[in-house]
Amino acid sequence: MKDSLKCILFYALLSLVLTSSSKAQDKKVLKIDSLVDRYYQFGFFNGNLLVADQDNVIYKGSMGFADASKKNRLSEEYRFVLGPLTREFGLVALMLLKEEGKLNLEDKLSLYLPDLPAWAEKISIKNLIQWSSGIPERKETTSKNDPDGMALLKEIKELDFDPGSKYQYSDLSVYVQQKLIEKISKQTFDKFLEEHVFKPNNLKNALVSPTSKDVLIARAFKNDGTEDQPFKPVYKMLSLTLDDFYRWTEALYGLKIIKSESLKFLFGSAQPGKQNVSWNGDKLIRHTNTGSFLSNSVLQVSDLSEKRTVILFSNLENARLQELNTGIQAILDGSAYRLPKRSVFIKIEKQLNSLNGRQIIAFYEYLKAKNEQDYNFDDDAELYKAGLFLFSKSRYEDALVLLEHNTKLFPKSVKTLNLLAEVYLKKGDKKNALSSYKKLLQLNPSDKTAREGIESLEKPVLQKNAKPLK
Repeated sequence: MKDSLKCILFYALLSLVLTSSSKAQDKKVLKIDSLVDRYYQFGFFNGNLLVADQDNVIYKGSMGFADASKKNRLSEEYRFVLGPLTREFGLVALMLLKEEGKLNLEDKLSLYLPDLPAWAEKISIKNLIQWSSGIPERKETTSKNDPDGMALLKEIKELDFDPGSKYQYSDLSVYVQQKLIEKISKQTFDKFLEEHVFKPNNLKNALVSPTSKDVLIARAFKNDGTEDQPFKPVYKMLSLTLDDFYRWTEALYGLKIIKSESLKFLFGSAQPGKQNVSWNGDKLIRHTNTGSFLSNSVLQVSDLSEKRTVILFSNLENARLQELNTGIQAILDGSAYRLPKRSVFIKIEKQLNSLNGRQIIAFYEYLKAKNEQDYNFDDDAELYKAGLFLFSKSRYEDALVLLEHNTKLFPKSVKTLNLLAEVYLKKGDKKNALSSYKKLLQLNPSDKTAREGIESLEKPVLQKNAKPLK
């Protein structure tokens, strides 16, 4: 009887604990949903997101539209362009080939790609994986035709630096990685990923090099509602759904694709300080991954010690993914978090051409008195951006009014003082320019611009007829 009573009490307490835990989780989910909705309503996010805590997906949602027409609502089935995050799939593929004994990390590129220029004899596969090859970044920013990666490589006369001496990301390096995979495996990059990564790990909807004809692809657009112009990357780029990308992270960290030593080489010893990773001995603790391609952006934050992952996909220009993630992490931790606020600059941007400096300040202060909770008055960014706009239009007097007001509100604003000094110089006011540079140097003693500005303004000027002393 006593044993039965103890058993009943145990399960009653367990039920109470589980119910309490479930309610706490529900509150977090509601807060996350409210936060994400606010980012969407304010125009700071348009896309899909997933939040997993304690290895359970607790939130998954879609906010906004699939393209600039705003006729098609996003859903979980939509794939998003990974942009530079495609690089990890190529790196993992190379480590797979290394584990199979099909390549050596010290092998030179010229061994597999003999058509490359002579500099390929200096670059090892290790250099290529560690982003220390010295291969220059591709200069083109737009292209209507498919770029010929090999032709671009053959045009390179010399490397940017000696392999292994520096770190530099290059999309041409990603192209070389993919060509290596195809040469060594004797398969296309698409086919290799399909057989060795996608199928074994249940990535059902992964797509390599999506085209305009492919369906359920989120098309990127700008804040003004216009679509991104067509652009063909030099390397093959991936598009994934939230579920597929989450399965990828789980398989990668769970060592279902490559071994522990390979993972440590990619995200540990390779380029210390250059990757957003944390290790505890041989155990990966945290990995942050971010990248953007035109108006597409992706952020993935995985905390393995907390069994937590946040994935944010956006097809909207300048989406505030880092800021949104910070809020989500705070909610999961049960900590205080800041709500997003609208940009004052965006609010007044269209009126900057018709208002003078004092009128802009008056509007700024009026908006602050009426809508301080909804608009950003917490930092120096808003008036600085307005001042920079006026400076770019050579409206120095109006820019001066805004920047001087900004320094009163935010006396430690380094960027405002820097721009203010430039405005004074444009107006021929060397005295106040020197004063601004000195304030700037007090705030940041290592500021090279301030130091050079002071030296230039304090340098004695020889009179035209003065003769140098012998």
